[in-house]
Amino acid sequence: MIGRHGRQARLAGVGAEGQAGIEQASVDVGLEGFGAEVAARYLAGAGVKRVRVRTEAAAQGARAIDGAVQVEVECGLDGAAPEALDLRDPSALELARGALLALRALRHAATPVTASAMLPGTMHDAKEHPWVLGELVAPRRLLDEVDGEARRAYERDEESCGLLVGPASDGRRLDGIVPMVNRANALHRLDPEQYPRTGRTYFDVDSMKFEAAIRRGQAEGRPVKVLYHSHLDASAYFSPTDAEVAKMGQGEPPWALAYLVTSIRSGQVDDRKLFVWDPIGRGFVESRLEVEEA
Repeated sequence: MIGRHGRQARLAGVGAEGQAGIEQASVDVGLEGFGAEVAARYLAGAGVKRVRVRTEAAAQGARAIDGAVQVEVECGLDGAAPEALDLRDPSALELARGALLALRALRHAATPVTASAMLPGTMHDAKEHPWVLGELVAPRRLLDEVDGEARRAYERDEESCGLLVGPASDGRRLDGIVPMVNRANALHRLDPEQYPRTGRTYFDVDSMKFEAAIRRGQAEGRPVKVLYHSHLDASAYFSPTDAEVAKMGQGEPPWALAYLVTSIRSGQVDDRKLFVWDPIGRGFVESRLEVEEA
């Protein structure tokens, strides 16, 4: 969307005739909850003449964007709701990405204490989350589980990935594992043009499940401290791709985590290394991981 006229946003590419059609359109929003509010706001911002919704919250959202839009609330509205979002559509994918970025930013802005606690490189972060400084301790049995995940993933020709947790009372101790699904191969099969890399050289996790695990760890006093993944037939280094994934397109990682990379060659684990974010050097550096044999 580009430009604004009054409180209405105008769509790019539709032309004067297309915009005239939009401004005479009547649209039923057959959704409930937050999705209905998003749709109503977007339609009002685009200049749609009349919008029918199922809840007052959606109506208020539309009116907040453009007070001139005709909004009707019909609780029994049976308007057509879109089926499953097809992310193979480039426009749908970009919309989803933008919405996710905006939602994360709003969540962080609405909870400033949590947000500051999760911004690596600050004194507050190091005090509240000492594992971001590295020098972590893990029992052998936990690393055996990480190695097992790496070997099983190697058989599937994909990188393993997951989270390591530990007690909040001992910031540098790890004692639990939360394996996660690497979606890279599935996404590649779905749309090889949009997702050219396979799980052999890349890992992709469900962001909602990842964030849910972070929240659950905080609530239970067993915070997530490490994001781990494996490298197939390659050394245990922190690649430029690993760095970009960790930073999620930002200047520094948005999550207070350390990172463990396991090297597996010909199905056998041969090395592992722990990495942390260095806020001074603005990069990832190796840190010590102590292994307790008992």
